[in-house]
Amino acid sequence: LGIPAEPLFRSGRITTRLRSVATIASFAFVLVACTDYDDVFEDNFGYGQSSKGSKLDSIAMTLKDYRDNHVYNVAWVGSLYWMMENLSYEYYSTGKDYYLITACPTETVNGKGDCESTGFLYPGKRLEHACPSGWRLPSLEEWREFYNSPEFQSQSEGLPYKGYISGDHSWNQNGETAFYWASEYHTGGYRNCINFTSESNSFESASLCHEQWKMAVRCVKEAGSEIPTIGDERLKINVYVKPTAYQNTT
Repeated sequence: LGIPAEPLFRSGRITTRLRSVATIASFAFVLVACTDYDDVFEDNFGYGQSSKGSKLDSIAMTLKDYRDNHVYNVAWVGSLYWMMENLSYEYYSTGKDYYLITACPTETVNGKGDCESTGFLYPGKRLEHACPSGWRLPSLEEWREFYNSPEFQSQSEGLPYKGYISGDHSWNQNGETAFYWASEYHTGGYRNCINFTSESNSFESASLCHEQWKMAVRCVKEAGSEIPTIGDERLKINVYVKPTAYQNTT
């Protein structure tokens, strides 16, 4: 079976410790070499995986991603924190399989276009580390709840409707429709995704979005007990998340 040309949507409301027997100079050389290697590993070979964490400020309602120090606005919807902006972390950017790299359709030889502010488009493959440490992709059900929330509706008119990039590298529905990945993964290289337009009640979901396609990403984090309250007042909590999946390979 070939890869479908477009999503099939269903409408709905939906240290290592360095040991050196050489001189101090050689030790310094090794340390610098390891640091450089880590930077390359994190940014270009880890599909977003990094030893750098993230910080949530629940009063300012911001998330800082220490991989690139980008700060996102967040909102509290139901039991989750939601990023109110598209993910803008570029990983695995050059020299590898086209179907594994982030994309910026507006990129030019002089820069990244508008993707550092409106978000990159991500392949559906290797998305487990795309979000900042401690954050994850939302499910279809979580997307439905978010779509119908006042927090989402308050920003819907200003969203970047960036469409998606298909397996043949074509950019589809730019300026018309917003496409996002969801967390559910299926056999055969398919993943759930959702889309919507600027029109009301236009939310649609699909289960046959091929991992070679590239779409926008939003990330969520369980609020849980991290939001203690006194009456209706939130207390300030700064949550620094250390990643657990990173392994130093030097």
